[in-house]
Amino acid sequence: SHSIHYTANRFNYTTITSPIPIELVNESKKQYFACPIEKKITSRFGPRRRRWHYGVDLGLRVGDPIKVMFDGKVRIAKRAGAYGNLVVVRHDNGLETYYAHLSRINVDVNQEVKAGEILGLGGNTGRSTGPHLHLEIRYLGAAINPEKVIDFKTFSLISDTLMLTKDCFKKIKNPSSQTNSLAKNSADDTKSTKGGKYYKVRRGDTLGQIARRHGTTVKQLA
Repeated sequence: SHSIHYTANRFNYTTITSPIPIELVNESKKQYFACPIEKKITSRFGPRRRRWHYGVDLGLRVGDPIKVMFDGKVRIAKRAGAYGNLVVVRHDNGLETYYAHLSRINVDVNQEVKAGEILGLGGNTGRSTGPHLHLEIRYLGAAINPEKVIDFKTFSLISDTLMLTKDCFKKIKNPSSQTNSLAKNSADDTKSTKGGKYYKVRRGDTLGQIARRHGTTVKQLA
């Protein structure tokens, strides 16, 4: 897949009615957790300037080792635009973790990795204003606030089982209005109006991708 994000059928978190339990660690299967790096948050999940920040930034020194959060398989290990050197690890519970702006990548695509393994070194590559780790946690492509998963004061999991609710994801302005729930995860590029929806085309977009992202067809777009 050319896409960085899991797009097969991106999870629509606006439809969650009861919490979805996601098992993060399992002692009996020897599946554990490691904090990628024990550093302070320098930028939180949420609105940032004119775009949404889909992860947290953790300040570091170039060359600091970055650890894999949970057991999984490397899906991406390459230079990826604004992310700089990026590693994405897919976990078997539907989560993926993203580690961006690395100065060095130490793993290969399809490599099986264990929690705590060093996947690369922290850096300042891509669109970055100083050395930091940009950490994202996504469930079937939809970004979760990492502070709902990790307690960054103690660098431990808040709970061994993550209860996914709407609250874990991007805030939807006024969920009662229909047009807004249509905007789903791409609310940041979509303006809803009474007559329809406007989407700002970004470099590299194809009609097919835009259609899939907004639950429509190329024919309708054309």
